Amino acid sequence: MSAFPTCPSQTAFEAPNSRSASMKSLTQALGACRSSLVLPPHRNYDGNRRSNGKSAFMIVRLLFLISFLCIFASSAVGFYAKEFYQPMNWPLMKQSMAVLVPSLIVFFVSFSILKRRPLKRAPQRTTPQDDALKARIKQLVTSKKPGSRPPEERKAVQDQLARSNDVEAFYLAGWDDFDQNRYLGQAPAGKAFLMPLAAGLNRQISGGRQQNTLPTYQALTKAEQEAVKVIHRCLTGSARDVDAVMKTTQAGKLFEPMYILYRESERFWGLKETYQEETIYERVTASHAKPQNLVDKEDLKDIAMALNSARTIFEVVTGEGKAPSVEDSQSVRAEIEAAEAILLKRAPRLECADWSSARSWFGGRPRLGRIDWPCSNSSGEPMVFLAQIDLARIHDLGGSELLPSEGWLAFFMDLKEMRGTVRHIEGHVLPDITPAPDDLPSVEEWKSWRRLGKGGEPQSEGLFPYHPMQIEKLGIAYDADDDERNIALSAHGKLRKYNLSASKVLEKANAPAEFFGQSLMVFADALRRAAEQKDLVISRQERHLSPEDLESLKETARQFEGICREVSRWAESVPRWHQLSSAETDELKAVFAKVRADDLRQFCRWPVPGSLEDLLTQTYLEMLSADDWVFSKLPLEVRTVLSEDYALPTRGYCHQMFGRGISVQSNAAWEHEGDHMLLQLAYDVEMGWNFGDMGVFQYWISPENLKLRNWSAVELSFECN
Repeated sequence: MSAFPTCPSQTAFEAPNSRSASMKSLTQALGACRSSLVLPPHRNYDGNRRSNGKSAFMIVRLLFLISFLCIFASSAVGFYAKEFYQPMNWPLMKQSMAVLVPSLIVFFVSFSILKRRPLKRAPQRTTPQDDALKARIKQLVTSKKPGSRPPEERKAVQDQLARSNDVEAFYLAGWDDFDQNRYLGQAPAGKAFLMPLAAGLNRQISGGRQQNTLPTYQALTKAEQEAVKVIHRCLTGSARDVDAVMKTTQAGKLFEPMYILYRESERFWGLKETYQEETIYERVTASHAKPQNLVDKEDLKDIAMALNSARTIFEVVTGEGKAPSVEDSQSVRAEIEAAEAILLKRAPRLECADWSSARSWFGGRPRLGRIDWPCSNSSGEPMVFLAQIDLARIHDLGGSELLPSEGWLAFFMDLKEMRGTVRHIEGHVLPDITPAPDDLPSVEEWKSWRRLGKGGEPQSEGLFPYHPMQIEKLGIAYDADDDERNIALSAHGKLRKYNLSASKVLEKANAPAEFFGQSLMVFADALRRAAEQKDLVISRQERHLSPEDLESLKETARQFEGICREVSRWAESVPRWHQLSSAETDELKAVFAKVRADDLRQFCRWPVPGSLEDLLTQTYLEMLSADDWVFSKLPLEVRTVLSEDYALPTRGYCHQMFGRGISVQSNAAWEHEGDHMLLQLAYDVEMGWNFGDMGVFQYWISPENLKLRNWSAVELSFECN
């Protein structure tokens, strides 16, 4: 048997510098084999399409494109004139309509002409290099080589492969087909040549050494032979055979490459992509399907995708030293499904007797004892603390028996690298609070609301709000659907669709709005951010205003800035949790009404809230996690609503340990099919956790590492809409 085909400039494989270069090495390998395997993609050196030679038709095409651009531009100008001017800029609107109407007429007329006159493709032209390459391919296909198999022998081998499940014979057929390029793509074994080619490529990448020959089946290691069996199942087996692997602990890593190979094999034989219990070769025999000719019909991209999928299977299987086994995975999956799903919710404020000395909590500062605050491996910055959980409570509720029966687990995250880590604090006595490092990175970009200082200036913090945790059994099966999950969650708190809103809280509590110094800070912060955009508001309008109107607009902007400075000074003079008197409340209402008036409104559309009660939303969020003496300043009716209705996140989300978590994109669940979900933290406005668009962080650990208490092996995943 011959070595890999080579080209004058390089051998088939070149060792990549890193694992990230695997796709580049793959492309190089296929490029080196190109002269023996694949025709180059058809090239049209005169462009994608050509007219019939008449210049009038080219003009119609040009008018069609110009009219489309005019329609888009005039529509944008009309929208600009309507939305960004108070009142509407009618002269600008008329100009846009004057362009829009004739553009629409030209657009539809030219479109009807083009539709009746389809474009013709230009004749393909080839270069001398293409002609030489085609001649080489033709020679390979038509020549008689010593030892070549005649058609009747190929048919006999195909029948033998269809009747048997001999992996070694299948590998040998693919190895022989690749060596005898004449039969590539017309081989009895279909795409079996991917197996030896992927084996050589995987050795090249993992070993970092040159591989110039295809390994025989006998030369493969035991793990490589296991990988070959998985690929054989994809290329020859049934959909049920492939699905069986999805029940294993390696399913997440193998699902995509196995699915690609199975569908590629179906497409190769011209079979319908349907769920079948029959194997591919049984379907081939029944339908008398004929294989495709890869030399003529396959391009580099298709072969690269299939080959990369096969190499991924080699990488996963050889990395773990064994192939997926349904039998071996049954006990692991049974253990994962048997672990009790634990609900972690914010403790109701009125029911929490000792707010500052909870044994489990979200946010705030950890209690690490003698353990150092963890830092990022890449940047060296301290990680952000998220939660600390009492293992004794988890053990009492029937959580995984593999967890320690006492102590705490503290969860941290590197917000930049999106990596998590876990620390186990041993003992049963609650340690003292660990001081936060001075260089703790800010979490403001992840928070749904900001803590404000004097005058409404934002304060950069590296801590999320502190809130004690209440731990309960969730009470659902591992395979429960969304409806069953929501029913179970409703027994632990009120389910709601929307985030905390002060106006809704006041409506349900039937209580009047009472403002604090912190509400003034929120108002001052909103006005400050609006004032920063005043120059942008002026620049949008100055081209369409007369000099007198422009000067009037600038005077209004100066007046708005003066109000912002007055409110900022007022906020500085009032303590944060001072309850405003009736006179101060009336003054706040008057200033709010003034900035929302017609002349000043254009400067504070954003971010000043639409109603005065909405100023209280951030006040309630901060008071909900503040000290007891601060929370007690709220009316009892308001405290009751905040305590009873806002213990759970929105839309059926929840914080959870073990069980099946929330699947947003399904990727995390597939990738960690054989792992325990150690912790799930969901989007939660009350905690300040603004995790993307309803995002979810999940900490995963394998059963083996959980038994070994190897917390350094915990992996973090993140998904959002």
